[in-house]
Amino acid sequence: TEFEASRANTLTIILKTLLKTFPSSSSGRENWDDLSNIINRIAGLIRENLRGGRRGTERSLFERTVDITTQTVNEIVEDDFGGEEEYCKWTSETLVVELENVGASGGTFKQLAAITKGSN
Repeated sequence: TEFEASRANTLTIILKTLLKTFPSSSSGRENWDDLSNIINRIAGLIRENLRGGRRGTERSLFERTVDITTQTVNEIVEDDFGGEEEYCKWTSETLVVELENVGASGGTFKQLAAITKGSN
């Protein structure tokens, strides 16, 4: 539906903007409180899209949300992404939880590998 497309497009724009601004904004701890609030709000949007999207049509809101969230998480955990490593890890974990809650985290292999690498 048009409503689903609008929600998916909005999330895409938000996540692409996050990817562009995240490396510089996460490098200073003084930004972390505000950035954490933004990340938690984005996680809420992802959660809403995943819950509501399962009832969708065509290329559903659910599928588009899984795709863009997975792409974002995988990019955040790339070694050359930039930003503060600890904060990148927290952000990726925060977003992956939303995918895990609906059984859709299979595509986040890089994020899972980064957590495993970080815990060794």
